[in-house]
Amino acid sequence: MAFRYRLLLLGVVILLVGASFQAFELFPFPKDDVLKEKTSEFSGVLRLWISEENSPSGQGLLAWLTKESARFEKKHDGVYVQITPVSKETLASFSYAAKLPPDMVVFSPGTLSDAQGLVQTKKPSALREEFQNYADDLCTPIAIGASFWAVRKGDSSSLSGKTLLFEKGRAQAALYALKNDLSGQKSLGARYGVDLGLPIYEKEEKAKPSENGEITPGGGSNISDNACSSFIKGEGDALFLSQKELPSLINASAAPEFEIAMTGDIYIDQIAFFAVTDTRVGEARKACEKFLQHLLSEDAQKRLESARIFSVTGAQIYAGKNHFQEVEMLLASSKILPAPAFSYDNENAEFLLEAVIRGEKRISDIFSSGQP
Repeated sequence: MAFRYRLLLLGVVILLVGASFQAFELFPFPKDDVLKEKTSEFSGVLRLWISEENSPSGQGLLAWLTKESARFEKKHDGVYVQITPVSKETLASFSYAAKLPPDMVVFSPGTLSDAQGLVQTKKPSALREEFQNYADDLCTPIAIGASFWAVRKGDSSSLSGKTLLFEKGRAQAALYALKNDLSGQKSLGARYGVDLGLPIYEKEEKAKPSENGEITPGGGSNISDNACSSFIKGEGDALFLSQKELPSLINASAAPEFEIAMTGDIYIDQIAFFAVTDTRVGEARKACEKFLQHLLSEDAQKRLESARIFSVTGAQIYAGKNHFQEVEMLLASSKILPAPAFSYDNENAEFLLEAVIRGEKRISDIFSSGQP
């Protein structure tokens, strides 16, 4: 009887072994290359350095980047983005001076004198046209600020002969803004097809130039660190400022009523650039590029509102937000001229702007000579 049970047990074992071989044929073990493909995605720390000097946001980009890195980490198990704020000088020397150099950097125009240590990344498809192929794809804009005129409501539209106030540091953008006058309009308006609650130019007809073809600032015009405060006190007719100062102007109880205007093409010198360094290769570099793509995603770009800056894609951020919406829509309907990423000099622009204000130089002469 015991022998019969042993024989039956042996038969069962033989059947199980046979079934196992058949199972291996139907469901074979994955080949080595398949295993490598599944385990090749990068995991580890990605180091990001950021210089907040000349940031497009008065509040800084650090809070936005920190929140976006947390969202990115949730989507990519095992990846951690370590963000380190550094000085402009420290970031500029990362490629040869750092013991643990960054894998990615975020910087403003002129922080880096050249593209040493940066590598090309895949062309981001989400960027607006003006930023495509920027700086040979060695750096990519991820956020921008804007400069514009705040013009006292009720004044005639021409800026020539008016007291113009300029925010210090926006000289380069101001020179471009002075290339075109707003005279010839009955009142300030938006480009055709953009509804800001303002009069609209018919068929995008450009404003007629003033007598000498350019804006001539009146007496009392000046550049200062307190230009916004001066405008609030009624010391100027029009203020050229960035969106960094706009909340102060909006919230000031004594501020005059004003309208937003931009002239000609918009020169953007407030940009946050993202770049991948040559410290990473292979899957680690791909992970850096994925982080860039995340920052350019529609959701991430819409969250830029938290830093009071504007999107570099077509994302609309400021629906219903007084004045910020006007600036955003003017940006959307205009051509943007981005500042150079490297070797940027704003001090010379301040010198030229001062000369224009004092009547020592004409805007047309400045641009015809290849400056600024």
